[in-house]
Amino acid sequence: DWIFPHHRNLPLSGLRGGTEASLNEFVGNKEGFNGGYAGDMHYSSKEKKMGFFSGQLGILETMGVGVALQMKMDKEPGCVVIGCGDGTLNEGIVSEALNMIAMWKLPVVWYVANNGLSIASEPEAVTGLKELSERATGFGIPSATYDGYDVFSIKEVLHEAMANARAGQPSLLEFRVSRWTGH
Repeated sequence: DWIFPHHRNLPLSGLRGGTEASLNEFVGNKEGFNGGYAGDMHYSSKEKKMGFFSGQLGILETMGVGVALQMKMDKEPGCVVIGCGDGTLNEGIVSEALNMIAMWKLPVVWYVANNGLSIASEPEAVTGLKELSERATGFGIPSATYDGYDVFSIKEVLHEAMANARAGQPSLLEFRVSRWTGH
């Protein structure tokens, strides 16, 4: 399975990329998994199936959709887990990515870490939605909202969603977390 976690997800990259290789990458050492050239914001590893990072929100998610399409075309088993924050969900390119996922029944689990502030705006003030997971229903993608602090529930929900994605049913999962203040 591939993972395209939301930006600045350093703990996950350490788990997937390996702690030593990740730390070496982040400080610019050649022993990093990108030879130390990517730093902590623009790394990737095809061998580790860890998606590409970009400073532009919405871009890495669409790359994940491209990987999912390639997997489906090649009949490669597995799925792609794509993550983003609540603000990224408002990018226009993300809507088109969700449309492609639904249209082609791509093996994708999309998660949204909703901290309630995007950069500095409450999602309800800029989307008109109480639950951001409702965004997926317009595309015919099953979705739900969960407590982002219940790690055991998150693990169970993600494993079930990944099994469904491998069987041709994508989903979008919203995990509610909090943040003290905006930027």
